[in-house]
Amino acid sequence: MYQARGDYDRALELYGKSLEIKEKLGDISGAASSYGQLGVLNFQLQRYETAAEYFVKAFAIFHQIGSPNTQLAQQYLALVQEKIGEEKLAAIFKRVIG
Repeated sequence: MYQARGDYDRALELYGKSLEIKEKLGDISGAASSYGQLGVLNFQLQRYETAAEYFVKAFAIFHQIGSPNTQLAQQYLALVQEKIGEEKLAAIFKRVIG
């Protein structure tokens, strides 16, 4: 809702709170979705490296649990790669998931 209205700071705050709650509850799939939402919002704000970090986290979790959303995360990672390049994305992957 806030994202659609252009209130990106509030949207980021609420997505962050949602992520915290899902992590505390052990909702792994929900946390991955929150990471994805944070990635999309940061991508829209042209914060491509931050978006990449969130998309990598979402991708790793979705892949781990065998979610069909893995493909969606891959698509977003491809969009980010177009913006920041393969080397930067590879460095982010290495930093985020080792």
